[in-house]
Amino acid sequence: MRVVEFRGKRVDNGEWVYGYILQTFTGRCFILTGNDECFKENIWSTNPKHKDFIISDFYEVNENTVGQYTGFKDKNNLPIYENDTIKLSKDLFATVVFSNSSMCFVAEYHNTTQKQTTPLGAWIESYEVVDSSYSR
Repeated sequence: MRVVEFRGKRVDNGEWVYGYILQTFTGRCFILTGNDECFKENIWSTNPKHKDFIISDFYEVNENTVGQYTGFKDKNNLPIYENDTIKLSKDLFATVVFSNSSMCFVAEYHNTTQKQTTPLGAWIESYEVVDSSYSR
């Protein structure tokens, strides 16, 4: 089964947090980090089995830092997330984005004056994550 996971930088301390995404109707984003059993059933359940799932398992994150796990790992076995900068070759870097037209994650880069994309699955073993800092 495919892993669906998000990450984002916490608003309160800037640390990365990983889990499920929740966006409120006002636009605030939260990452839910409870154990998987809570999510497989119903996290809002009053079932005593879920008594350890408390409000501290929700962290507000900066929405500009939220990225989804692509399901791929780089040549160093590091997970690749949406918006990561990856090294495609010695002098070619790309940003990982989701392509609505292709319905998949792609590496987006500029070749001369044109923006180009390549699906992440192509040559994935040779890619390397070089930046996950969201410094932009």
